[in-house]
Amino acid sequence: MRRAEAEKKAEAEKKAQAEEKAEEERKAEEERKTKKERKADEERKADEERKADEERKADEERKAEEEEIFNARVEHVNDAITESISLQFGGPTPVEPGEPVWLAWDWNDGLLLRSGGSSSSCPNVRVRPGLWARDDPKALDTLVNPHAPFLNRLAQLCTSARVQECTRSPCTQQRAIMERFAPECGWPRFRQWAIAAMACQSCFTHAQKLTRAHTHLVTAASLCHWLLIGYRHRSRPIEDEIVGKRRNTHRVDLASVCEVIYWMLTIQSHIGLGNVAEGKWGPEFLPVEVVQTAVATARARARQIGICPWRLEKLTEVAERKEADLPALMELAQHYPALSNFKVGPGDPEYHKDRYHGFCTLEECGPNKADTEQMTQLHKCPPWQRDACGQHPVKYSVKALERSIEAKRGSQWSRFKPRMAAPGEPYVAISHVWIGGTGVGNGPKGLNSKASSNQGNVNRCLNDYFTRIAERENCSAIWWDTISLPINPKIRLQEIHKMQNTYRDATHTIVHDSGLLDFACADGGSPCVALVLSAWFTRGWTALELHVSRRSLKVLYKGPDPQTPLIKDLDKDILAHDPRNTTRAHWIASSIIRRLRHRVENVRDMLSILRPRATCRVKDRTTIAGLLADLDPPTCTECTNPPSEDDPDAKKQAFNKHVEMHTTRRVLTTLGKVGCASLIHDKEPMENSGPFSWTPSAVHDMPVNSGGDLQPGIFGDGMLDVDQYGQVMGSWHYRGLTRDDAAYFVEAIDSDNEGMVTRITDALRHWQNCLILRELPQDKGPALLATTVGKESVNGRTITDCHYVGGVTVRADNNPYGESYDIRYSYGTVRFGNENGRPDMRARDIVQLRDAAPSNEESYDGGDGEEIPEDGEEEGWIGSDSNGPRRPRGFVATGLPVSASLKRLNPRVTTTRSLITEEKSVGADETRQKSAGAEEQESKGGAEKSKVELTPDAAKQQIVNFVAGYKVQKKKGDDESEDIDETPSKKLKTVEEPAM
Repeated sequence: MRRAEAEKKAEAEKKAQAEEKAEEERKAEEERKTKKERKADEERKADEERKADEERKADEERKAEEEEIFNARVEHVNDAITESISLQFGGPTPVEPGEPVWLAWDWNDGLLLRSGGSSSSCPNVRVRPGLWARDDPKALDTLVNPHAPFLNRLAQLCTSARVQECTRSPCTQQRAIMERFAPECGWPRFRQWAIAAMACQSCFTHAQKLTRAHTHLVTAASLCHWLLIGYRHRSRPIEDEIVGKRRNTHRVDLASVCEVIYWMLTIQSHIGLGNVAEGKWGPEFLPVEVVQTAVATARARARQIGICPWRLEKLTEVAERKEADLPALMELAQHYPALSNFKVGPGDPEYHKDRYHGFCTLEECGPNKADTEQMTQLHKCPPWQRDACGQHPVKYSVKALERSIEAKRGSQWSRFKPRMAAPGEPYVAISHVWIGGTGVGNGPKGLNSKASSNQGNVNRCLNDYFTRIAERENCSAIWWDTISLPINPKIRLQEIHKMQNTYRDATHTIVHDSGLLDFACADGGSPCVALVLSAWFTRGWTALELHVSRRSLKVLYKGPDPQTPLIKDLDKDILAHDPRNTTRAHWIASSIIRRLRHRVENVRDMLSILRPRATCRVKDRTTIAGLLADLDPPTCTECTNPPSEDDPDAKKQAFNKHVEMHTTRRVLTTLGKVGCASLIHDKEPMENSGPFSWTPSAVHDMPVNSGGDLQPGIFGDGMLDVDQYGQVMGSWHYRGLTRDDAAYFVEAIDSDNEGMVTRITDALRHWQNCLILRELPQDKGPALLATTVGKESVNGRTITDCHYVGGVTVRADNNPYGESYDIRYSYGTVRFGNENGRPDMRARDIVQLRDAAPSNEESYDGGDGEEIPEDGEEEGWIGSDSNGPRRPRGFVATGLPVSASLKRLNPRVTTTRSLITEEKSVGADETRQKSAGAEEQESKGGAEKSKVELTPDAAKQQIVNFVAGYKVQKKKGDDESEDIDETPSKKLKTVEEPAM
């Protein structure tokens, strides 16, 4: 008996030892596996970092190469000028061509030349006399009559370009593709011309792109843009009628014509043919009267579709051209009723008052005000199964989550059962909006309450839905904030500060939006437009998640059944990749998304993502700003010890205020660059003077002007430098104030902000000390008011130290020149935050200001600004060399002609009145010489006259007189008709139609 018991006991001990050994071996195996996975993960991250470094190095080398090429072109600009003059005129002395005659053009006349070539070669690729090498105002004035209506000038420009019809197979195929996707136009002949030019240009080989023939087509498109710039700079109205050869006029939709011009510029910018003159269109590039009809029609379509007005307004804010981009978007959206936000209304079984958009306005969206922590959690099962489903939720342990986080093992859950996933397991991260019901659900007192009994509980059908998505994407784990963010305030805050890394490291980010799950995908870019119109795209947290999800982002759309959604890859399936073969709506929506995903390199990039988006709590915006700037988690005691729910409100407010100001300082000094527009705000500054006296307490309260397809342009990027001490310095256009400015025209942006009104009023009492600052002198929006305190010279650069006052509206600039460019503005370097207790001083004692009176010649020298050339002074240009195309140049960051900039870039560059290449014959040269001689004799016979430039009103009157003259002209045969104009110096020329 005893022996049996002993044997039994020994056997049990042996078994226990074997089990213990097996357990140890299992643990050792798990440890080896974990180490192996960790090592593999480290190797993967090291490989990614190495690839990123290689890409960064390649990008730096590419930029250095581009800079070297550009500098080389500036170096030999004189040789290019001499060569161009020699090629065009047969000698070193340039001959100024006369002003082009009036060109009447019927609406249906063709703008393309008939080609006599074969189908085996492109006629536009031939290097021939008359190819263009300049695209600036002076070049334009040699091609088109400056006093003709806009559409006549555009027709004259197109025909002067001599773009030919092409029957070569590749060009024909590309033209057919562009016919499908180019914007519709109220002037079909101009659209035909633009498509032909872009199609042939796209089919040039690499060697052909290095010839003047390619430069010529690039220049032709750019000159269309310059034509519009001239109207903007001279505040001249753009006429919407084209004057025909038989006194007839035809009205054309100007917005559609401008859209085609912009389409050409977008294509050229996309394929790397340089930046256009002003960097971007809008929102003030085109006059309101040009786009207002198209915009009103687009908004009416949005109402008919049922798009939330607030959501549409936010989309407008992130679009490059603001409202001008709406017509193209709504043109596509009108074909998809599923984009409506009003599909579910009162009386519908699926109706929920917190998700109804029937009472939304431009200023606010009703669902955004809903308490998402108290919403009923979403069910994915059929309605008749929901009661039973709700009784058996999947339970995730909150304690296990907190232990895993404290052990630094992550917060991802296994998709197989409610246990923590092992470190290194591939996982999907769910990106969603709680308004859709995918949040925690309605616990008794909300998420942050100790009584939140619903934390960790998830409807089984919803849990199964997301685990199936993870399975389809070959991932064994899932990160979902509903189950992956703990309740404990301190641990929760730590996880939130690492959230950008969570989405950055995810194998896939999955976008879940209830509206998109009702949208059936189709061709033509509709999935992309649906994405930018979704609730998901308007939220601050999801914008962060989109921004950092670089590895893979998948979007869920309507599938064959509710349990099997269609999964589309953002980069491969949704975004457009080439404006030549995609609709304008698709390209605009894709550009909006791409700008949001660009690396945040400055405060403007960060604000462009955050400002137009909503959050449930204001304090979340500060947190998101820090995450977008990729700040390390805070280490100061005040930021890392949040108050509990039971603490008094005063303590909570003090904590939030400290975090807000501390984060703002860290964001500004970490990113180191801020746009000029961000300083023109209506908030009281963080400090009264000294460092950070120019920024609001919350960085997300700064305004922003977003970039676009054509950025940065040749005006520069408008960036100011922020140093580690909180001082900001950069280039501004500035002018002094008059007594009338201070008394009548300058006032606070927000008249209800008593603090800012008092601050600005006090500064204006001493208006002699004040400056008005703008990024560009032609800007019409709010400006910055500052007072001068001193100046300093650093490395030959004069820096004006100013005291920041605030953003103001200038109700009337009182510009004596009557044009959009105000010559009173000087250009120089201004610094804020370096007052060091110095008092304000008279602005004229610090900087040289330009007087308003144009008769004062001496006032044109703006001190630190650029010298304005006198009438007749010759201006320089950068020509296209014989080896290839050039980057378009014209006005530069100073807002002044390019001659001053070239002198600043390279003192050896001399100015000259260079000319466009144009086709000439011996007879034409003789005619020009005779004409020049006659004009010279005429000028000798009379008193010397000063050059008079037509005002916009006078030019408009000439057009009226011209049309009136035609109305009284008797009808004659086409071959015997005479040119009529009540202004004798302007002739009208009729031409044969090049092509039908």
